[in-house]
Amino acid sequence: MDLRHPLNALWQPTGLAWCVIGAEALALTLALAPGIDGDRLVWFGLNSLVIQWISLSTLGLLYLGRHRLSRFRDGMQATAGIALLLAATWLTIGLLWLGFAMPLRLSNGSLLELLLLGTSLALVVGLLAVVALQNHLRLQQLAVQATTAELQALQARIRPHFLFNTLNSAVALVRSEPGKAEDLLMDMADLFRAALGSTGHIELAEELALCRRYLAIEQARFGARLQPVWQLPEPLPSLQLPILCLQPLLENAVHHGVEASHQPSTVLIHIHHLDNQLHLTVSNPLHGEPGQGRQGHGLGLQSVRARLARLPRPASLTTWQADGHFHARLQFTLPDQVTTR
Repeated sequence: MDLRHPLNALWQPTGLAWCVIGAEALALTLALAPGIDGDRLVWFGLNSLVIQWISLSTLGLLYLGRHRLSRFRDGMQATAGIALLLAATWLTIGLLWLGFAMPLRLSNGSLLELLLLGTSLALVVGLLAVVALQNHLRLQQLAVQATTAELQALQARIRPHFLFNTLNSAVALVRSEPGKAEDLLMDMADLFRAALGSTGHIELAEELALCRRYLAIEQARFGARLQPVWQLPEPLPSLQLPILCLQPLLENAVHHGVEASHQPSTVLIHIHHLDNQLHLTVSNPLHGEPGQGRQGHGLGLQSVRARLARLPRPASLTTWQADGHFHARLQFTLPDQVTTR
């Protein structure tokens, strides 16, 4: 069974159990309604039999038509489900009227009244079921997105190849320049401590300090090929950011703007605030044929967007290409009272 089909939740054990419990609750409600003549326990049993027959036959029809329904959009699937529920209701009421109208004294009323009652109940129950199913699917989707975002964020913070490259650079410097090798390992330790030790927030100045350590590590590997340029306001705003939200942008810039070329490449880090917005922009040159520069810029940027979506204040990440460069911009809404440092 394809678990990506939105209706599959109905045929799982939990979904079937809730359908049976809901049907029994409706049967009990109808049996306790005012104006019922006779033994209410008997009416509960009859209501239970009829409602369970309608609900299970509807589930059976949905299951038989699942492949055809999978071609429709969610709204059409909901409409088809309610239509099948109404058809099962009308069919069950018709058979009940033909076979048990006299024994159950249903003939005191009319078939039309019984159909109208069954139709109204079926519509209400069907709409409630659609809303419940949509909420269930939305919660599942949010849970999957949250898990995926956490994994992607961890991958985007410190990638395995970055660890191996840093260790190789340190080994190469151990004999010739042991002091640089020690600094390199200390910078790597600080980055890993920040990446793995916290999932909270950090001051902008501290985030920039971690990014400088990251670029220092990469400069040990690329040398003059990596030329970072910092354009920062003085003083810096005192703003809390998700920890290491800027580092994945720098990692993408180094990987696609420096590693892809043997020529010196400038990575520009530009920060400025306009009105109540703080903009952090990272730019790197594009190499190769036009339109190919953005390939591979996806994982880190997706994880950053997922983390920004959880912030209480509006924040966004936008990317674009212009003048042979790839640009990624983080945009944060500054608090009403923001200090500078």
